[in-house]
Amino acid sequence: MTKVLIDYSQIYLQENIPLSEEEVNMIATHKRDFFKDFSGVVIAVIMITTLIAAFFFEK
Repeated sequence: MTKVLIDYSQIYLQENIPLSEEEVNMIATHKRDFFKDFSGVVIAVIMITTLIAAFFFEK
């Protein structure tokens, strides 16, 4: 295998800048929206899986 050489002059470090209140609120809103939709999707998948299993066990 060939060894990959890293050009360290091309790496730029960034400071750990804290998020603003607006950014924190936006992340919290997106997180709530995701989990609101996620529970409905999980319930739908469970129902579909149950129906498919019942169909195959019936035969």
